[in-house]
Amino acid sequence: MDAQENKENTIEKEEAEVQMLAEQVKNAKLKQQYACGQIYKVVNKNNPDEFYIGSTRNTLRVRWADHKKSMKSEHFRGLLYVRMRELGFDCFSMVLVEDWPCDNKDQLRQREDYWIRTLRPTLNMTRAYLTPEDRQEYRVQIRAQRVEKDRAWREANKETIAESKRLKREAHKLEISAEELKAEQRRKADYAKEYRDKNKELVLAKRREKIRCEICDVEIVRASKYDHERSEKHKANLPVQPAVAPIIVEQA
Repeated sequence: MDAQENKENTIEKEEAEVQMLAEQVKNAKLKQQYACGQIYKVVNKNNPDEFYIGSTRNTLRVRWADHKKSMKSEHFRGLLYVRMRELGFDCFSMVLVEDWPCDNKDQLRQREDYWIRTLRPTLNMTRAYLTPEDRQEYRVQIRAQRVEKDRAWREANKETIAESKRLKREAHKLEISAEELKAEQRRKADYAKEYRDKNKELVLAKRREKIRCEICDVEIVRASKYDHERSEKHKANLPVQPAVAPIIVEQA
C-alpha cells in the first residue's frame, strides 16, 4: 500500500514539475518576444498635432505594414484608419517614441498607456491599459455619457417620439376593437350552438317545414330554400325585367 502511494506521489510530483517547466518556457518565450518592445507615434505629416500612440513587439516596419493592411479594410473603424482613408496613407508617418524592453503584453500596454495619458493623442479612441479601478471608473463615465446622449436625443426628437406613441396607442385601440369583434362573434356562435343543442327537435321541425315558392308554384322544404333559389329551374321561372331605355341628355 505504501509503495503504491509513493508511486502516485512521485507521478504527481513529476506532473507538477512538467507544468512548472512548461510555464517557465512560456514565460521565457514571452520575455524574448517582448524584449524588442517599442512605443511609436503615427503622425499626420500636414498636421503634427493629429497623431496616434501605439506599441508593438515587432519592428516598426512590420507594424507599419499592419496599419496599412488594416486601413484598407472597412472592418477597422478606429479614428486613425478613418483619417487614413480620408487623407491617404502617404499623408502619415511612423516615429519611434522609445524602446521599451519588457516581459509581457501587460507591461508594454502599461507603458503605451503612460504615453497616451502624457501626450493626449487625438487619434486614440481608448486607453491602452486599465487597472480594475480604472475599469470601474471608465464604466461609470461611459454610462453617464450614454444617459446624457439619450437625454439629448429625446429632447431633440420629442415631437417624433410623441407622434410614435400616439400611433402606437391608435394601433392598440384597433387591436382591442378587433379582439372585441372576434369575442362578439364567438359569443353569437356559442349562443347559436347552445340553442340548437337545447332545441334539436324544434330546429329539425323548422328545417323540414313545407313552404311554397310562388314563382315556381311548387312546395319545398325550408332547409332547401337556398339551393332552390339558385337552381336553373327557379332562375328560368323568374319574370323578365323590362329593359330600361337609356336617358339621352340633349345638349343646348
